[in-house]
Amino acid sequence: MGRMEHVVTPEFLCQIGHIAVSFAVLEDVIDSFAFALINEPQRVCRAITAELPFKNLRALLVSLFIEKNGRTEDFARLKALLNRAGKAEEERNRVFHSGWGIDEENMQLVYRSRETAKEKHGLRGEGKEYTIGDLKKVGDDMLQLATEFEELREELQTRNLLQDPFEK
Repeated sequence: MGRMEHVVTPEFLCQIGHIAVSFAVLEDVIDSFAFALINEPQRVCRAITAELPFKNLRALLVSLFIEKNGRTEDFARLKALLNRAGKAEEERNRVFHSGWGIDEENMQLVYRSRETAKEKHGLRGEGKEYTIGDLKKVGDDMLQLATEFEELREELQTRNLLQDPFEK
């Protein structure tokens, strides 16, 4: 028996990697936003956020923002971005925790499939077809969302509602 190979082409693998790196950028930008609200030296901020699951990092950001700034229009903007970040995490998880196959008749199409077993529904299968462009869009959308978080953070800093997370 020879070494196993991926069933999807390198072009698809590249886009799956694009999703991985783009989500890491998004998570890092959200981390920096939390640092700006914590307003302590970076090592203290990292000690607080380093082991937080992404869902809990989002919850921390909401709680800190409300405590420091209230439920303002800015909070509504932040909350909308965080909701999109939650959906981005769900998509990342679907991509990473799935099996993959390729349509051998159309090598430009892959299929992602996974099974879940939940109390509410029992065993359930789920899948989706992707083109290279579909996967690229997932990663690109994550980068766009990271950009929007960064723009909001910088705007709030300009209005003195947040500190620069890299000053301390």
